[in-house]
Amino acid sequence: MKQQKFTLIEMMVILAIIAILISLLFPALSKARSQARQAVCASQQKQIGILFAMYNGDNQHRYPIYGSSVSDWVSWDDQLGDYDGRNITQEEKERQNFRVTDERYDNDLYLCPANVQVRSKGTAVLRSYSINQ
Repeated sequence: MKQQKFTLIEMMVILAIIAILISLLFPALSKARSQARQAVCASQQKQIGILFAMYNGDNQHRYPIYGSSVSDWVSWDDQLGDYDGRNITQEEKERQNFRVTDERYDNDLYLCPANVQVRSKGTAVLRSYSINQ
């Protein structure tokens, strides 16, 4: 019995078909990845909303805003630090300008994965979410 070998042309056709199938698959994977990032952002916003509710219940129905009665120089995300697991002391909250070297201040809860901004380590903390006063 003779062994049948593929010719070069047949191999090239098979590779071309595989390449076309892969090129059709990439947009679908990209879309799924984008939807997953958006789902993470929605989940983080829900978690931040829960943190606001917890803060509100513990602070005489006030929300954490910049310049609130807690401290005039503590940002809203640092005021939520007691609830999001970072365990930041009041002194550390008030000297937030020096926080770029400590990883506790760089919480990914406040950074949406779908955010197009690039963050480099050692610079100011980047947040995807903000609040109005």
